[in-house]
Amino acid sequence: MSAPAAAGADLQVWVLVASAGESARTAGQLGLPLGVNYHVVPSTVLDTVEAYRRASRPA
Repeated sequence: MSAPAAAGADLQVWVLVASAGESARTAGQLGLPLGVNYHVVPSTVLDTVEAYRRASRPA
């Protein structure tokens, strides 16, 4: 994955999600940090974190 506009910058990419959908699973698969959008849909936070953890691959 690359972002030419940010080349040379000291950045860390996080994925912000509000549900246990594709974004949470993709973040887990790629080993990216996850930010859960609790204030939008608080009832899905635990499901979202579980989907992320299930998709995570051991280092």
